Amino acid sequence: MVADASDPAAVVAAAGATQAVVVNPPRRGLGPDLPVLLDGLSAAADPASPTGTLVYSSCNPVTLATDLAAMPHWQPLSARLVDMFPNTDHAEVLVLLGPR
Repeated sequence: MVADASDPAAVVAAAGATQAVVVNPPRRGLGPDLPVLLDGLSAAADPASPTGTLVYSSCNPVTLATDLAAMPHWQPLSARLVDMFPNTDHAEVLVLLGPR
């Protein structure tokens, strides 16, 4: 599935029978609509949904926390801090989520 995250309708259309979703939003996060949409794709929210994995790559831990709080049907399974820019204050946080 490839879709512009700023267009929730495109995400829904592309989701179809997607088993996994990967998001890598800008520093501002996913925005107000996409977390709600992604939460509805969780197999926990919709037992008929085949989506069992969500990977969230974030460069901003504050918006990551906000977005995760807006997706109660997903639970973090593991997380990794990736130092992609040595000698700076910037790092990526990768979070693997599964249905709650």
